[in-house]
Amino acid sequence: MKNILSFICGGAIGAAITWKILDEHYKNIADEEIESVVERFNKRKEEIENKNKNNDEYRTILENAEYMTNDEIQPETTSNETTDDNNERKNKKGKNKKDQIYVIDIDDFGVIDEYATKTWMQYADGVLADEFDNVVETPSMFLGEALTSMNDEDDSIYVRNDILKCDYEVIKSEKSYGD
Repeated sequence: MKNILSFICGGAIGAAITWKILDEHYKNIADEEIESVVERFNKRKEEIENKNKNNDEYRTILENAEYMTNDEIQPETTSNETTDDNNERKNKKGKNKKDQIYVIDIDDFGVIDEYATKTWMQYADGVLADEFDNVVETPSMFLGEALTSMNDEDDSIYVRNDILKCDYEVIKSEKSYGD
């Protein structure tokens, strides 16, 4: 009888210890999984915020775009007065769009306090990436035709966009974007 009681007590104590060890083990696994999900969630949240920032830039460009309505479009005439009216409508701010995005000297970069500054990378394979290494799909919306003036000797180019109130530094990289 004493042996049977000892066997039952030993089994109960062993079961309790095993239960406690397994409980701790699986609790640690669950905590690691929760931590992993939280990290992935925060990373995804950051990516979405970065995309929203890019969308805000596009939204600003579209809001500042001066498109002519169908009522404003008139067939070409020989009258100088009509042509002058059309030019005035196109250039409401007194500048052409291409005059509002232009190459500046390094000394002029970032000197206007209300203008943001951004540093972008021009990779050897022609891909332009922003400061978060996201591909800029339509660089001409931000930099106009400035990239075409960048020659092989230039390591960088500085562009001012008066529409977006931003100065861009574009650095040339010898690596390709895929690297």
